[in-house]
Amino acid sequence: MSLCIQNVFIELTGSDFLVPVPKHPNEMTNGYNQTEKLAAVMSSILGTPVNNALSKVKPVKMKDLPSRTSRKEAAQGLYSFANNSSLVGKQVILVDDVTTSGSTVSECSQVLLSAGAKIVNVFVAGRDVFVN
Repeated sequence: MSLCIQNVFIELTGSDFLVPVPKHPNEMTNGYNQTEKLAAVMSSILGTPVNNALSKVKPVKMKDLPSRTSRKEAAQGLYSFANNSSLVGKQVILVDDVTTSGSTVSECSQVLLSAGAKIVNVFVAGRDVFVN
């Protein structure tokens, strides 16, 4: 992902923060969030700091929901701005491991924009195909 930014999406190298999509504490096994690990590796290569600006307010496994509509509805209000660091006027890269319907990254992006981020770009390690 970092090499892609460095060599293809060069304009993103000026981003202010990498923001991983959070998991709810009840969803983590041994305190592990793979998206935070991805962001940490990207940070070490790009030199862009990680900002854990989001929190997930309740445990919901989006992959278990049967339709795009149910995923979109479940994502509404599921994430909140988690810290006091200012995102006002900042360009951030939202990092996620997998996307299927886009509901999670859409909701997280809206939260970041509402917190003052100027631009939110989304980078995802993998994409699953959603079959209705």
